[in-house]
Amino acid sequence: MPVSRLLVLALSLTAGGGAAWLTTTREPRVEQVTVTAPAGTPTERTEILVATNDLDQRGRLTVDDMEWRYWPNDSLNDGYIVRSVQPEAIDELDGNLLRVSMLAGEPVRRERISATDTGYLSALLSPGKRAVSVKVTAESTAGGFILPDDRVDVLHTVIPDGTSGGVTRTVVTNVRVLAVDQQMSAPEANAVAAAKTATLELDPGQAEIVSAALANGLLSLSLRSSSDDSELQVVSYDVERSVYIISGGQGRVANTN
Repeated sequence: MPVSRLLVLALSLTAGGGAAWLTTTREPRVEQVTVTAPAGTPTERTEILVATNDLDQRGRLTVDDMEWRYWPNDSLNDGYIVRSVQPEAIDELDGNLLRVSMLAGEPVRRERISATDTGYLSALLSPGKRAVSVKVTAESTAGGFILPDDRVDVLHTVIPDGTSGGVTRTVVTNVRVLAVDQQMSAPEANAVAAAKTATLELDPGQAEIVSAALANGLLSLSLRSSSDDSELQVVSYDVERSVYIISGGQGRVANTN
């Protein structure tokens, strides 16, 4: 065999062996992929009961009005109904009464609903409250514009015998009107009539003060702005101008003399 052909053969074998060696020894390229768990994974959320529809106050819950939905753990509230604690809540709450209106997607809270095995009005009362009815007229209810669920101040007027003037003071502030006459919701526009009674939601101490005021004077209701609902409730405690201040469900007497 000619020397030139042997040289070409040798070079071909050398190149092929080098390529084979590179193929077997080169490490494959590995891409590093970091997988991040999506925010709000089930371990960071809890299933709670929420409303599926807009619900009106004094309406009755149905199974179609509620569903379980995951909720962030850092936004949980003690009043929320948790599936792991009360798994049969949807069936158990079917037919219960709503004390307040709710929006679709809003958590269902225990304090906003009431079992209906009690009287209708008592089911609407907030815990620890009492319903007290007072006689009213159109003049003593802001011209008849005070309606259920409004917030009012209660004014007490005393007219001494033999005089033409009187003294008026505020005895209770920022209380909820439960009903006007027998109506516990706003009447139709063409059905408004002069009211004779208004039923107020009071705590026991307020109920005593209002009842005492009824016995020796006239009461009238002063309509409050809806933006003032969060203000403290202040009650005139006696003629010596002490006041009974209610905050967070606790009351105290403060003397202003």
